[in-house]
Amino acid sequence: MKPQFRCILHGSLRKHLREMGSAFNIFQRAGIEVVAPSMDDIVKEEDGFLFFRGEERSDPRLVELLYLQQLRQLGRFGFSYFVNPDGYIGKSVSYELGIAQASNVPCYFLHKPVDHPAYIGRNAVWSPESLAEYIVKHRTLPSLSQGEGQLERLWKQVIVPSSIVTAGAIIEYAPRRGEHEVLMVRTHKWRDRFSIVGGKVRRHERVHDGLLREVKEETGLDVEIISLRIQGITTPQYSTCLLITLCGLPRSRLY
Repeated sequence: MKPQFRCILHGSLRKHLREMGSAFNIFQRAGIEVVAPSMDDIVKEEDGFLFFRGEERSDPRLVELLYLQQLRQLGRFGFSYFVNPDGYIGKSVSYELGIAQASNVPCYFLHKPVDHPAYIGRNAVWSPESLAEYIVKHRTLPSLSQGEGQLERLWKQVIVPSSIVTAGAIIEYAPRRGEHEVLMVRTHKWRDRFSIVGGKVRRHERVHDGLLREVKEETGLDVEIISLRIQGITTPQYSTCLLITLCGLPRSRLY
């Protein structure tokens, strides 16, 4: 399946409207969906804020929170792009950067931020043209990991939670009325013992999507999810380990 890349643009529309519009057009032409902002709906400016159609009477704090809520729509192939000519990042954009980083959204920048304490990876600075070209060519996002030793380790400890989310499927099959069978697989992960189908949910992947992917990879089956159970586990290695157990019914027969 062809990945759908999505992004949110961050920057001062009041100061850098032309640069924001240019980045918007470059990404759109490359097939990258710009979730926000919509450059055609700006209707007024007030106290340094630009308001879009429908927001004219809204509290600026509400406008900002609704904007940030769209980070949840980005998905696995989503990213934030900061239009910051000469490294400038204002107060509102600085706030957006913190929320995006805390949400594990990959963040790329037009220029390296100046006078700002946020940790920015060495490979995070891209022009819109170069970033769009890379994504189109490689069908993936550029890695932000550049082996910066202690800085990178500390960053991961602060931002990436010490937890693992896994998805497992209890797959039932009824060959005849009144009979039920459960699919088990022998896996090296449990020393060749039998287990339900499942595995780790990838970063930025929805749990349901991770479950369906794991089932397809391990069995070749297409399943439909019919119920959900969530169980929390604490281990010495991970402070919170969530086991997401979903039940599925195969659309194809098991033999």
